Amino acid sequence: MNELSPLALPDRPALTVEMRLRRAEWQIERAQKVAVIALADLAEHRDRATGEHVLRVARLTHEMARHLAESAERPEELDDDFLRQVGIASILHDVGKISVPDSILHKPGPLTPEERKVMERHAVDGGAMLKRVETLLSGSRQFELAAEIAVHHHERWDGKGYPHGLAGAAIPLSARIVGVADVFDALSSERPYKRAWTQAETLEYMRAGAGTQFDARIVAALHGVLEERDRTRRIVWQPHMTLGHPLIDHDHQTLLELVNQVSSPLTRRDPVALEFVLDELLAYTVYHFAREEKLMEAAGYPDLAQHKRVHAHMIAQVRELQARLAEADEALGDELQAFLERWLVEHILGEDRRYIPFVRADAEL
Repeated sequence: MNELSPLALPDRPALTVEMRLRRAEWQIERAQKVAVIALADLAEHRDRATGEHVLRVARLTHEMARHLAESAERPEELDDDFLRQVGIASILHDVGKISVPDSILHKPGPLTPEERKVMERHAVDGGAMLKRVETLLSGSRQFELAAEIAVHHHERWDGKGYPHGLAGAAIPLSARIVGVADVFDALSSERPYKRAWTQAETLEYMRAGAGTQFDARIVAALHGVLEERDRTRRIVWQPHMTLGHPLIDHDHQTLLELVNQVSSPLTRRDPVALEFVLDELLAYTVYHFAREEKLMEAAGYPDLAQHKRVHAHMIAQVRELQARLAEADEALGDELQAFLERWLVEHILGEDRRYIPFVRADAEL
């Protein structure tokens, strides 16, 4: 049996007292973020069509806010605290869908006018829910932004949106950003009732709505973010990467997208963006490894025990990388990129391919 070599990280010096204190403060801030993610998971679990929609919206929201912050006309309300919090706050933009009946939430066809009114209540319901949380947390900035996003992300620049018909700058900046990110991702993603629009088709729609449905300045920021993504080196999924099982291949493509995210120099130097990548990576490792191990066990894969040990070691390494966010370590982004690329090459495109015959045999049972 060939031994799997754990993916090593560079040796790190022992933590100083100051570094330990910073980690403790970071853990306190993380506690609120975990609460946000838990609430989002609950809402997303009911809305099966959205998949990883909220995570993509969160990342795009942060990138557009960062682009606005770097522009010559930085919005006054976009301070450093806003920039740090708005992406994670956006994860809860549809939490009010918890109150929508399944018969409406999961209806495959168009909604009736009466059903549409019920669906639109999710904005008010979600905002009220999050406002109560903000009050209980004594004015949490994170939940303050989450509440205003939940209520207002369906408002329109021309005042024809819902629930309050706000127009222009009366719509909170956070909601205007998320409104653009939400529509862009919904159009460019496949859903049970529609195909995914191309980026060109989606951008054409967004530009056509600039100044009516959307804040034109934020549409311009979206265009800037997409241009930056297009300039970044990307690894494209190829047929030879497949293992022949749709769920495992989907998981591996998710990892590939994480590798591509940290290929951007802007992401590698942005602690907030790195935290998004590491959160997605930790969720990926926990759920993907469990699914992969279950499949391998059912297929009778002989090296399963050693494979599990490597998986456990990888999860520990991801947690350590995540904890280092508290240290403001400038080398973290480069180390994360190297770690992910090595993981892609050695584990997914290397070791995982050893059980292809077992996966295919199991699929035929």
